[in-house]
Amino acid sequence: MTINSDVLMHLTQGVYLLGAKSQTGFAGCAVDAVMTVATQPLLIGLSCMNTGFTKEQIEQTQKFSLSVLPANVPPSVCETFGYHSSRDTDKWKTVDMCEKEGLPVYKKAISYLIAEVKDKKVFDSHTLFLAEVVAADVLDGVDEKPLSYADYRTFIRPKIQSPTQTNGTSKWVCTVCGYTYDGDVPFENLPDDWVCPLCGVGKNLFEKI
Repeated sequence: MTINSDVLMHLTQGVYLLGAKSQTGFAGCAVDAVMTVATQPLLIGLSCMNTGFTKEQIEQTQKFSLSVLPANVPPSVCETFGYHSSRDTDKWKTVDMCEKEGLPVYKKAISYLIAEVKDKKVFDSHTLFLAEVVAADVLDGVDEKPLSYADYRTFIRPKIQSPTQTNGTSKWVCTVCGYTYDGDVPFENLPDDWVCPLCGVGKNLFEKI
């Protein structure tokens, strides 16, 4: 049985800003793997890359915020939260933010929620958190449809200049998780069954930058 990884691009999902408290302030990243899994109690599933700093902070605090991005979000917001690490970048200082339940929320989001982790499942590339929503509300002044992952790929991502592209040198980046290949073997010469070490997708889902 074969698996066509292109099918993953057909799954409807949104793009959100994930927030967590850290020892020095707040951590955050862009995520797309979020879904409602139960209504009584209200539970959501959130999948994070195991190498992510924000994921590490969630494991320590057992709590996180989720800001629902509008379709007209500036590409710079997605670039900051999607292509940088909170280990060395204070991302929340680059956007208008407020605190809800002691966690960061993007002021120009459509809505937000605060959730407490109840369980988790660790896989080779990602950790799946099962969390109960303890607070949620819409934000005033934002009358826009939510940003879907499909629209992000079509309209937002092409406007983002990846920070990994320097001095005119082309590299290959995973269109699913943002991992940039910089190995010694030229990307074109990697075996056909090579997969992204972070999210596991094949070479066909990498783009040259």
